Amino acid sequence: MSRIRADKFVNNAATGAPQLTYGAEVVAGVGLTGAGGINITGVCTAASASFTGNVSVGGVLTYEDVASIDSVGIITARSDVSIADKIIHTGDTNTAIRFPAADTFTVETAGSERLRVTSAGKVGIGSDDPSQELTVNGTDPIISVQEATVSSQVDIGTGTATGFINIQKADGTRTIQLNGSTDSYFTGGNVGIGTADPNSTLEIATGSGTRAITIEAPTLGPYIAFENSGTAFADIGSAAGLIGSGSDTEMLTLNARGSRDLAFRTNSTERLRIASNGNIGIGSQSPGSKLTVYESGGNAKLQLQRSNTASNTDDYGSVLWRSAGGTAVGSINVARQSAENDGYMFFQTASAGTLAERMRINAAGQVLIGTTSDFVRGQIQVIDGGGGEITIGRNDTTVVSGEDLGHLFFASNDETGTGVIAATINAFADANHTSASAPTNLRFGTCATNATSSSERMRINNLGRVGVLAAANSDVMQLSATTGSGESYEYLRGMHSATAVYDGTLTFRVFTNGDVENTNGDYGNISDIKLKENIVDATSQWNDLKAVRFRKFNFKAETGNQTHTQLGVIAQELELTSPGLVRETVDRDKDGNDLGTTTKSVKSSVLTMKALVALQEAMTRIETLESKVAALEG
Repeated sequence: MSRIRADKFVNNAATGAPQLTYGAEVVAGVGLTGAGGINITGVCTAASASFTGNVSVGGVLTYEDVASIDSVGIITARSDVSIADKIIHTGDTNTAIRFPAADTFTVETAGSERLRVTSAGKVGIGSDDPSQELTVNGTDPIISVQEATVSSQVDIGTGTATGFINIQKADGTRTIQLNGSTDSYFTGGNVGIGTADPNSTLEIATGSGTRAITIEAPTLGPYIAFENSGTAFADIGSAAGLIGSGSDTEMLTLNARGSRDLAFRTNSTERLRIASNGNIGIGSQSPGSKLTVYESGGNAKLQLQRSNTASNTDDYGSVLWRSAGGTAVGSINVARQSAENDGYMFFQTASAGTLAERMRINAAGQVLIGTTSDFVRGQIQVIDGGGGEITIGRNDTTVVSGEDLGHLFFASNDETGTGVIAATINAFADANHTSASAPTNLRFGTCATNATSSSERMRINNLGRVGVLAAANSDVMQLSATTGSGESYEYLRGMHSATAVYDGTLTFRVFTNGDVENTNGDYGNISDIKLKENIVDATSQWNDLKAVRFRKFNFKAETGNQTHTQLGVIAQELELTSPGLVRETVDRDKDGNDLGTTTKSVKSSVLTMKALVALQEAMTRIETLESKVAALEG
């Protein structure tokens, strides 16, 4: 075989490498080198090839029965690289990128598939059949998104039973934890559901009429607890859930724990409070009863209103009291009287479980007890089949003499609208009261002219004795009768041995014509010497009595007195000779007002005394004459 040895081959023009038109065979072990490059336009067959520069293949580079291609540098493909199954890491054959099926590729490490992208575009990590766009499968798998420069981080994962999402901020503090089996929480910042601009820790925005929150719990029902530093102070939710037992699973309950109150506010002002002892205050923060309604400016109101027009006797509203068994035992009711805006109030109490009306205040303000309508008249009417009764009493076990038992006051308003007590009826103990003795007197008082308080004017003591005290310059007692003057009716009568009022034996009476009668004809005056002084014999009354003109007369009809003929004297005639026997009084009307006239009267009893003195004188003269006659006759 011939050989050509040369250090260098060039083309005929000496401008480049020669062309081997029919190919060239290089003996094994010798090799073919070219500093300017080797350009092969045909088929190049070699047991091995080593290139220190670039290798350019214009067509298809095909290798058959080759275990591997070893490249020290970078292999660059200007177009597609076609691989039948997988790309394997050199020296680490159990790590590969595979193409196990059409439109699918996987990533394997340690001989196991770790990631798969399916023909549907779904990505599976630890799953060869991802059901979602990204499926991560494994034992307690976690997806973690981390910031390289700080500690902010988002973790999504599952435990053996439930999943979780944890978010922590730059300083490593966890601000959000959502966990299916342990605690979940949000700390720091506001949370918005349905809004991108929450103004509170949790803000939920929904469409009109859309349910915002649903809380559901089986068996006993759900509840929400409110805590302060880990201590629950209030709850809202199912009654059974709060208590931990019972059947009230669907009863909404608000609960303030311990000795705390429950308050309700509107417009940032407290309106209602339920105290820890169960008392309710409206406008009051310390209610002292089961319901306290307070208004700082006064005029606190509770309003009951009927929704439709009422008929007569229809209720406008009621307040009911019930026993432990639920039976109504009392009520206060308001009903229509005779017009839509006329109402009456009635009070009911129960006997043996049956409510019955006991008192009514009608539209005119009359208080009716025992009757439902105006019986006759009066602002207070007490009616009963056995007779109505009103009791005024003193609840005292040690009533002593002089203590009052009760009062009735009659009052009026003065010109300024101030009330003035104008008259009274009072009861006082006449002596100490015991279970066997209760002596009492009744006192009547009136307010005089130019006075503003009442004074006692009459008293009836425990024995029935009547005492009357009139004010100065006033008559003590006046008896008037509508019947005419006569002897058929009396102004006054006296009886003894009585066992009841209007009972007894008659001993004295004064008729309407002025006649006075008694059973013994005894009329007298107080005449004890111990009461008198300057006692001397009476002077002669002879001339005075002789000058008295006794006349017959009758009263004028317009006086109202009887008009029969009477025997007596005329005051004006009598005072000419005996002025001391005539009394003149001012005429007054029924109210005591001066009428500007006077009326004269005669002191008949004194006239009788003058007559007796004159009779003694006459008897002395008669006796003297009798003595003289006897002397002459003798």
